Amino acid sequence: MRKILLTGANGQLATEIADLCNSSDRYVFLSRKELDISNKQQIASTLAKYQPGHLINCAAYTKVDQAEQDRDLAMKINGEGPTLLAQHCVKIACKLLHVSTDYVFDGKGAKPYKVHHPVDPVNFYGYSKLQGELGIQEIDPSAVIIRTSWLYSTYGHNFLKTMLRLGADRATLNVVGDQWGSPTYAADLAKLLIDICESERLTQRASGVYHYANAGKTSWAGFARKIMEYANLDCKVSNIDTAAYPTPAKRPAYSVMDKSRIKRLTKCRIPKWQEALSQCIQKIKGN
Repeated sequence: MRKILLTGANGQLATEIADLCNSSDRYVFLSRKELDISNKQQIASTLAKYQPGHLINCAAYTKVDQAEQDRDLAMKINGEGPTLLAQHCVKIACKLLHVSTDYVFDGKGAKPYKVHHPVDPVNFYGYSKLQGELGIQEIDPSAVIIRTSWLYSTYGHNFLKTMLRLGADRATLNVVGDQWGSPTYAADLAKLLIDICESERLTQRASGVYHYANAGKTSWAGFARKIMEYANLDCKVSNIDTAAYPTPAKRPAYSVMDKSRIKRLTKCRIPKWQEALSQCIQKIKGN
């Protein structure tokens, strides 16, 4: 069987995929040093070497605030890189699976965004990710783009890990309570990506844009309160408004996504965000 390549090997999503694929030699994990997705020569030589049947692009510039200043680098990784991957995947009939973000939406909605809802990012990170989506779609209509939101994991740096650290040290925390979304456990998204790659039926049928996040919605403050509850931390979380916590990059106020298209494709059960969070925290406690 043809190899499955993964970029961004050191990130939380690729690491969760590595955990789930049981060291199968079919999966090849490549760090940025091993495959810089903005380097077309390196992409060409790597794909020629492995001749993969699938490529899962987990590489991304994810520093939302810093992207406002680091625009060239953010665009290079989030916009130009995925486009280059699509160009080279098409040449060898390699199925490209690309991970995108809820931040392509403007956040002015009040009900879950469907995949074809007009996009209008409010920060440069979202804009750069959107350019990656558009580049892929123009070149390779058979590619799969999966938008996700509020990703966290037992690995890497993320909101969950930050809250656990702060909750252990402080009696109170103020967290934004007027931004709404769906936290996503990276292990659940990892399983979905593996399922698509391992199923010939799904590989053939899947194309275009999908949304995947854990079920339900909450605010950042609500998310933080559940973290404290499940981790048995005696830290009180109070709501504050976005205006009271200014950041270099604007955030969408509402970015809950409609997941009906991915459910129709895969028939998957999407865990509620509370259930997924509990599992993740239990895994962290067990380590």
